[in-house]
Amino acid sequence: RPLEPTGQRQLLKTVSPTVSFLRNEYLIDLTVEESINFMRPEVTFHHGRKDFDPLVANATILQLFAPGDVLGWVSLKPCQFWAAAAIVNHAPDASKPGQMIRSVRRRDFPAPGLSCIVHMPVHPETMVMLEQQGLVKAGAYIIMPAPGREGQALNVEIQRVYRPSDWAITLMP
Repeated sequence: RPLEPTGQRQLLKTVSPTVSFLRNEYLIDLTVEESINFMRPEVTFHHGRKDFDPLVANATILQLFAPGDVLGWVSLKPCQFWAAAAIVNHAPDASKPGQMIRSVRRRDFPAPGLSCIVHMPVHPETMVMLEQQGLVKAGAYIIMPAPGREGQALNVEIQRVYRPSDWAITLMP
């Protein structure tokens, strides 16, 4: 189905009674190159993010493994959006003060001209990568040119969701 007038589309594919995959697609008013640079892990965890992102209280890079491969920490500001997200994501531990996340970007993957970013929560004591911790779920983002929309990028986000309900899906950004 086509994108909504808002430039968004959500698709849900159920693979078992309790597991589904949610695909969020949304337009960004940036070129593909600008979007790729804006979503770099080094930008995501930059300490200055709190100055321009109203949902972030603090962010920091803990370790830079290579360009585009970062272990970072982010703390979110309490708000109604995060409270609703905690309910939707079955995340009773969402009140934790912050999350450790490994974020990796690869250019020309999964195809030439595209870029893929993968975020994975990391347990702060064991350093084991997790499928979900608090509000943070492992997810993949593919950045591509928006079909028929010059100068815009289409971001495609894919996450595994458990027992989604119709009302919960409508709360997803």
